[in-house]
Amino acid sequence: MHAKKPIGTRKTGKPNIEDMSSEKKEKQKDITPDEKLLFSIKRFLADIECTQDMFSMVVPALEEQDRKTKDEIEKIVSIIKRNIKAENKNPSKMIRHTRTLIHNIYSLNRANVMFRSHALVCLISQYDYFLSELLKNAYRKNPGKATGSDQALT
Repeated sequence: MHAKKPIGTRKTGKPNIEDMSSEKKEKQKDITPDEKLLFSIKRFLADIECTQDMFSMVVPALEEQDRKTKDEIEKIVSIIKRNIKAENKNPSKMIRHTRTLIHNIYSLNRANVMFRSHALVCLISQYDYFLSELLKNAYRKNPGKATGSDQALT
């Protein structure tokens, strides 16, 4: 991983809007709309970088877990095959092995799929937030442009 500049401070040393308490938000008036826009862009790009970091750490761990699950499935299948060939008449043991097999098959790749779909939902949510910040900024900068329902902000 590479070192990243914290999002919480600007070159001027002033804290960004997101890091401020309600008392400090009174002082945010000295932050220009352009600075707010720049902060929104930086925050969104940082979120994307963090998602990339998340994938580089989590996906290999999930893939390793899936390899272990596949090995376990192969062991259980071989045990079941041996029991069938030996005509083992111990149904409780076969049921236990079969239940474990079904559980492992169901869970195989499931965490990886869930992680990827949750990450996608998270990115869409972050994009939605970013877009709303852009629109708020545009309305703040041009307050009279979109007051009517038939007007558009270009």
